[in-house]
Formats: sequence, C-alpha cells, structure tokens
Amino acid sequence: MIIFKIKNIFKSELTQTRRENGILTEKVIQFENAKTILENELLGKNQENEKIKNEKAEIDHELNIFGQRNVQLENEIVQHLEGNSFILSNVNNVTS
Repeated sequence: MIIFKIKNIFKSELTQTRRENGILTEKVIQFENAKTILENELLGKNQENEKIKNEKAEIDHELNIFGQRNVQLENEIVQHLEGNSFILSNVNNVTS
C-alpha cells in the first residue's frame, strides 16, 4: 500500500515535471524565434549602415572634387583679374 502511494506520488511529480518541461520548451522556442528575428534585424541594420557609409564616402569624394575645382576656378579668376589689371595699366600708360 505504501509502495502504491509512493508510486502515485512519483507519477504525479513526473507528470508535473513533464508539464513544466513542455512549458519551458515552448518558452525556449519563443526566445529562439525572437533571437532569430533580432539577428535578422541587426543584419539588415548593419547592411544599411554599410550602405550609408559608402554613400557618405562617395559624397565626401565628390565634395573634395568640387573643392578642388573651386580652387582652380578661383585661381583662374585671379589670373584674369591680374591680366585685366596689366592690360588696363598698359592702356592707361599708352593713353597718358
């Protein structure tokens, strides 16, 4: 009789343990799914970040080219102004 009661207690505890194990297994699966979703989002964000870095590098390069061209144009303007000043001074010398 005592063995029967102990056996029933063990069966009850085993059933409860299996039930809890099932719940924990479901939670683990949910967490693994959430982890996979977050990893995929992170991968997407990393790819987006890399794309933005590349676009920034291209823009920086273009800005550098525009800056260099700006300096060239400013130098050409100065040369033209100096040339015009020289011509005007010669014209003034001739007409004086």
